[in-house]
Order: sequence, then C-alpha cells, then structure tokens
Amino acid sequence: MKMPETIPQDKNGQYCFECYSPNVQRIFKGNLTYYQCSDCKKIHERSLVIDDAVTWWVDEEKNYWHESVGVLVIAEDKLLTQFRQIFPFAYTIPAGHLDKGELPEVAAKRELQEETGITVQTLKTMMDGFDIPGDSCRRGCDYHKWHLYRAQLESCPEVHLSDEANLVKWMTFEELKNEPQLVYPLKFFVNTIGEGLFN
Repeated sequence: MKMPETIPQDKNGQYCFECYSPNVQRIFKGNLTYYQCSDCKKIHERSLVIDDAVTWWVDEEKNYWHESVGVLVIAEDKLLTQFRQIFPFAYTIPAGHLDKGELPEVAAKRELQEETGITVQTLKTMMDGFDIPGDSCRRGCDYHKWHLYRAQLESCPEVHLSDEANLVKWMTFEELKNEPQLVYPLKFFVNTIGEGLFN
C-alpha cells in the first residue's frame, strides 16, 4: 500500500486499514484474527501498523516496506509448513519481520524457535536481500525485502506452534506445487527456486 500522508510516520501505532483511525481492536472469527475499527465500523483482515521495533521504510513512490526473514525446514524430503490464523490465511514457512539492528540470520533462528520450538545452530543462505513486491502482511505492508534460509534436518521434529498458526503440514515439492493455499512469498520461492528448495 501507499503510506497515507495523514499518518505520522514518527508515531508508533495501529491504524484502520480503510479510514486510518487509531481506534482499532483485534477480534476473532472462529480461529482467525481480524481487526475492527470503532470509528468506521469496518472489519479488515489486516491493519496498518507503524512499529519502530522492526525494520521498515517508505520508498520514493510512498510504498511501505518491511524486511523479512524465513526458514525452509527440510526433513525426509518434505518442507515444514504451518497454516496461519493471522493474515494471510494460508500455508507458510516459519518467518517474520526483522527487528531493527538485528542480523538477518539471528532473526531467522529467532523466528524459527518462536513459531515452531525448533532450535538450529546453522542455516544455509538461499536468498539474501531479495525484493518481493506484492507480498502483503497483516501490518499493512505490500512490499518486503526477504532473507531466506534453509535448515536441513535428519528427521521431522515435533513442532510447537505459536498462536499465529494452528496446523502443521510437511509437504513434498509436488504437494507444494499443487497446494492452492500458499502465502505469496512461498509461491514465489516455489516458482523461482523450484526443487532447489530441497537440496
């Protein structure tokens, strides 16, 4: 999205995705998270969040950017995916935003542990600093710079999900290609890296 001029960029906060009011509340429909504005009364899958704890910027065309990290966890020729309860509602890999001042690999290990309970010592870099326009997140951003890593494990470990996801699915490459519910960046990785995701 374009960053609205009405929102002060030096002020942390959460805003309605439509009218930009700061009066937004998190609500639940079933297991899924939505955001309701008490001013315009609209309910959206996401809100606009300004948070100086994470790495973000606005480019010359007023596009709002975040920096993200993700980990491809591979075991027994399958990829670990989890179904998100927070927008975007689809299968994703363990991933999240890069905190300000944080090294991408450190952030990737942190997100992996927070979202799955899996701890690894080493990661292989797959893509470093790669721009993906069209990658929409729950914080209102549609542009992300990605750092992608892979963790190769001997067997499928027990996964302890965070409150962001409610289902684990280990997928082969063929299953990934045929799965209609993949988040935008995972579709991008499948289409650009292909079977190289796994080796």
